Amino acid sequence: MNEKENKQVKEEITEKDTATYEGSNGESKGKSLTKLYIGSILIVAIIILGILYFLEKEGRSSTSIFSDMISAQQDKEAVAVVN
Repeated sequence: MNEKENKQVKEEITEKDTATYEGSNGESKGKSLTKLYIGSILIVAIIILGILYFLEKEGRSSTSIFSDMISAQQDKEAVAVVN
C-alpha cells in the first residue's frame, strides 16, 4: 500500500471508532451517561418526595416539609353538606 491508501485506511478506522463512541445525535458516551445518571436521580427524588407527602398527609410522618400545603388543602375541605 502506498502512503495515500494508508492515510485513507487510518481515516476510515478513526471514523468507525468515533461512530461507536458517539450516540445517535453525536453526543459522546460520557455525556449520555451523565444525562442518564441525572435523570435517574431526579426520578428517585420525585418518588421519595411523593412517599413523604403521602406519609405526612396520613399523619405517619412529622417532617413538616409539606405541612403548609396540607393545611391549605384541609382549609378548603367542606365542613358540612346540606341536602
